[in-house]
Amino acid sequence: MEMNLKIAVIGAGVVGLSSALCLAQHFPASQLSVIASEFYPNRQENTSVHGFGMLTHRFDSPNTNKNVVAWLLKTKEYCSKMHPTVAESAGIRPVDTALVYYAKDEKGLNTIMSENARCLQNYKNITERKATLPLSQDDTLKTLFTPLEGGGDLFAFETSTYVVDSSLYLPWLKNELASLKTRSVHKR
Repeated sequence: MEMNLKIAVIGAGVVGLSSALCLAQHFPASQLSVIASEFYPNRQENTSVHGFGMLTHRFDSPNTNKNVVAWLLKTKEYCSKMHPTVAESAGIRPVDTALVYYAKDEKGLNTIMSENARCLQNYKNITERKATLPLSQDDTLKTLFTPLEGGGDLFAFETSTYVVDSSLYLPWLKNELASLKTRSVHKR
């Protein structure tokens, strides 16, 4: 059953426009409007346009929405299914990355990010040998990770993720939304 809804998304930053695109794709018969005081590139401080964003879950707390990991996995899946040419024009590219956490022990690490979240996002422990490999021929960077002053254990993981260049992604989102006949409303 096709739903003919009137939907308004507030905000024209990365979250607002990507949410609008998702809604427009899931409810094609809807009338969707994006309401914002500024749209990229005519923005001051109200639109999130930073150099890049990295899709990773950084922190678990009692207030963390239980759906965060699921959303990240769906976003990674969406990115992985993009045609490479489309992904490039959208400013989305895959990267291998290392994530480093200092905690008193494994229990402390689980307060930062649960074992389940690490497993779902395919985090792999970086071995001690790999962490102490020289990074350059001229010894400018001796090791990947230096010991933490004052104690604590180092927990390092490697994973693959996506980097999003907002200066390309926001215009791409605007073009995609325009092709779906989404209305942009400037409100102060």
